[in-house]
Amino acid sequence: MSAMCKRPGMYVVDADLGRVCAFIDGFNTAQAGGPLMGLHQWLVLQIDGADNVSWIGNLECPVRQRVGNSASPEASISAAGEILGEFFSYRQANGLTKIFSDYAKWLLRKTWYQGPLRNSPTSRATRSRAKTKPRA
Repeated sequence: MSAMCKRPGMYVVDADLGRVCAFIDGFNTAQAGGPLMGLHQWLVLQIDGADNVSWIGNLECPVRQRVGNSASPEASISAAGEILGEFFSYRQANGLTKIFSDYAKWLLRKTWYQGPLRNSPTSRATRSRAKTKPRA
């Protein structure tokens, strides 16, 4: 994927960030989601939000932070490649378990989240322990 972000014209016509991400997403889908597993969750944690947006939508925020809103397609693609590289390095160093664990903790801090983590026996036990702990 880093090669694609360095030479996007070899993979897509009229390369821009959207087309490059669409190509990467197609590759990821063809590989049953393995190459980008954990990326959505990692990006949500990086930007602290947008849980209901695809990884492509979440990637645009840090790309814009790095290169600005009016950056060239080449600069945006290059920044996306750097961010993807950071994700792959983080995932290799820390593993998927850490990514998903941190994401679960993030979800539980959100008052709007009412999913299965909130209703699991483990989370109920944690909440009841937290209620009984004396405050310092």
